[in-house]
This record gives sequence, C-alpha cells and structure tokens, in this order.
Amino acid sequence: MFEFLQQNTIPYQSIILALSGGVFAFEQYLNIRQLPHLKLKVPPPSIAPYLVAADGPKTEADKKDTPKGEDGAPTEKPSTQETFMKSQAYALDKVKFSMIAGVIDQVETWALLSPFVAVYFGSDGAKPASGIASLWHLAIDLCQRWSHLAPAFLNIGTGEIATSLFFVSLLSLTGMITSIPSSLYKTFVLEEKHGFNKQTLGLWITDYIKTTILSAVFGLPLIAAFLWTVRWAGEAFVQYVMMLVMGLVLFMYVGYPYLIAPLFNKFRHLSEFPEYEEVKTRTEALAKRINFPLGRLWVIDGSKRSAHSNAFFFGLPGLTKHIVLYDTLLKQSTAAEVEAVLAHELGHWKLNHTVLLLGSSQIQIGLSLSTFRFFIWNAALFYSFGVPALAGGADKYPLIIGFILAQSLFTPLNSLLSFTSNALSRKLEFQADQFAADLGGDYAKDLKWALVRISAENKATTSCDWLYSAFHHSHPTLPERLGRLSTLTNKKK
Repeated sequence: MFEFLQQNTIPYQSIILALSGGVFAFEQYLNIRQLPHLKLKVPPPSIAPYLVAADGPKTEADKKDTPKGEDGAPTEKPSTQETFMKSQAYALDKVKFSMIAGVIDQVETWALLSPFVAVYFGSDGAKPASGIASLWHLAIDLCQRWSHLAPAFLNIGTGEIATSLFFVSLLSLTGMITSIPSSLYKTFVLEEKHGFNKQTLGLWITDYIKTTILSAVFGLPLIAAFLWTVRWAGEAFVQYVMMLVMGLVLFMYVGYPYLIAPLFNKFRHLSEFPEYEEVKTRTEALAKRINFPLGRLWVIDGSKRSAHSNAFFFGLPGLTKHIVLYDTLLKQSTAAEVEAVLAHELGHWKLNHTVLLLGSSQIQIGLSLSTFRFFIWNAALFYSFGVPALAGGADKYPLIIGFILAQSLFTPLNSLLSFTSNALSRKLEFQADQFAADLGGDYAKDLKWALVRISAENKATTSCDWLYSAFHHSHPTLPERLGRLSTLTNKKK
C-alpha cells in the first residue's frame, strides 16, 4: 500500500484541489438548504408558545404576572413575532456572511495549493508548482538572511525547524490579509447591526495585537517541539505527539483562565455583586447537593465586547472546579434561571462528559496522526506540489508542509467527522438537560425559561434545515431541547 502511494504518477495536487472544491461545494449546498428556513415569517409551532422577547419578564414577580401554560411556559407574548423575526434576520445575515467568507477561504486554499500565484521563485529560478512551495522558498531565503539576528540562546540556526517557523509566520501573515477585513466586517457591521457588538475599534485593535503576540509566543515553540518530536521519534511519532497534545490540553485547562483570559477580560468574585447574592446562595447549595468540588465563583465582563451570554466551569479532572458566569447572563436571567443553567453545566461534570469528550478527541487525533504517517514521508506528495527536499537529505522533506498537505487530503473525512462529533455533543447536551430536570422541583421549568431567554437575547436560530444543523450545530436547537424537556416533564406527571 505504501509503495503504491509513493508513485510519482499519482496526481496528488489535482486530487487535493478537487477534494477541497468538493468540500467547499458541499458546505455551500448546506448554506443554500438553510436559506429558505430563515425566510419563514411564522415561528415553528413547537416553539411559538415559548418565545420570549428580549424585553420579557426578568424577575420572579414579572413571571408571576405572565400568562403560562401547565408547564410554566408563557402562553401570551405580543412580541413573539418580533422576537422570531429578529432571530431570523440575524441568522440570515450570518449565513450570507458565511457563504462569502467560504468563497474567500476557498480562493486562499487554491492560491496556496495551485501554481497560479506562486510568485516567489526559488534559487534555481524555476517557477514553483504551487503557492505553498513558493512560500517555502521564501522562508528558506528569509531564514538564511535573518536567523542570525535572533538571540544566541535560542540557537535557531537555519535548519528545518527554523525554516518551518519562518514558513508558518509567512502563512499566518498572508492569512491576515483576508482575516482582518473579514473580522472587522463581522464585528462592526454584522454584529453591530443586530445589537451585539460592544467593542470600540481601539479595543478590537488591542485584542488583535494581543492575540497575534500570544499565537507567536505559544504557537511557534509548540510547532518547534512538534517537529522535533516527529523527527526524533520517526515512524513511532504518534504516541509521543499525543502525549505532547495531552500536556497542552491539561495546561490550557489550568493556564487559560489564569494566564490568558485575564488579558482580555476582567474576572471578579461573585460576592462583589450584592445584587446577585441569591445566585451565589443557589449555586453553592446546588454544588453541595451534587457534591461538585466548587472553588470560586467568578463573573466575567463579557458585555465589554458582546451582548452574547455564557457560563462554564474549569479545572482539572478530580480537582477543585471554578464557575464563570458572564455578566450578560446575570443581567438577562433570574436567579432561578441561572441556577437551572448551572444545573445543566454541572450535569456535564457529574456525567463525566468532559473526560469523555477529551478521550474522544484524543482518539480522533491518534487516528488522524496514524493515517498521516502514510503521507508525511511520501516523496510523491511533495513532488506533486513542487516542494524541494531538505538540504543535505535527498529523501527528507519539510514535515510542516507534509502535515498541511496530508490534512488537506483528508478534508472530506474531517467533514464527515463533524457530523459524528456534533451528534455526540448533542447527545451529551440532552443528557445534561435530563440531569437538570431529574433534580426535581422547578429545574425543568426554569431551564426552559432560561433557554428561551438566552435564545431570545442571543437571537439564536430556531428554524433549521436538519442536514445544516447536523453539520454546524454542536448543541440541539431550541425546539429540540424544549420538546425533550417537555417529554421528561410529562413522564413525571
């Protein structure tokens, strides 16, 4: 099998370009399927009784004055239609933006993998067979000219790892050409239009600079460690790279909330907000009830950038966990609703979903790396894209490009995995909803209220094509979750 894949007659470049085009066409097809659903004027019958406008009741007293059905859902809301139409307009704009962004991404991919924009020639003066080969030639030249300027203790040199770091930097730089305008449009036009953007241009620029610096500070050493590990381990690199990835994941579990997140957001103790004392009391009681190892309760200033809301917990498996609440969630919801949301989130912990997802991601990474072994040493693959062998090694090629090309070759498989990973995630979300409902009391009713509130505030899509949803949504849609919760409630009656 390996010998067959090594044949220079295999048109890898044409195959990868065709696969890339096929995936692009499939994703655009999904967007087109979704468009009619976003032009509907009437909400789905299953959610019409539950829709609550952003200006709906936010206190227990307000909720008592709102007409409700048997399960506590609102039965009369004059702004239901308005709420639905706002969510439809937002979703429609996002899909249209996604379609345009997809075209731009595809042009970038073709520019990288085809010979049409290979403008930088190698030292031999021959035109490279692909944009990626052209960038590699440029990285070689830049590395030879500038690597000596780096501090001596880094010992960069001009070998494969140093050249690869220059190459990745160039790749990132070219990506910025389209990512910056795209990000600006999404933030200051699309999100602004629908009332979500809270950023100033100055804050956006500051965030972008911070993100770029962090990517360089953490990303480049990781890439260097990855390449060194693969070269050192040879054919047995999979297990060692997986250990490297696991170490990174565990570091992010602990380090991200303390080292990275505070660079962008301010964390404050929930106890600093006397108006949310009931939330604090309810959360501590819930944690005690299910034996959740609660550490600190944090409030994050999510409203600094966006009106979207969220809540999550962090901490290594088996150790103390800390809960983070977005200030937007606290402002938009009642204490009972926040408690119900946290009952769902802590359900993920109680049911070991975090460990399960971590394990499944490791399996997926291991399978991908095992498959990549057939191609990252494949001279025919590099030959097809005009990528030269490394200096001093006729049978050695740049690993970083090998992994990029192998990843491109398996793009369709990654798309299929999106369906399976989303299916697993949605199943776990249903289980967490059931966990919250099984706690008894008003948890199911309050979780419905919370989901409806969050959906209205975030203008979440409530009308979806099934195939589009299966590919894009890691969480069940609002109608699906409300329907499942209603079923659970009815079974207990």
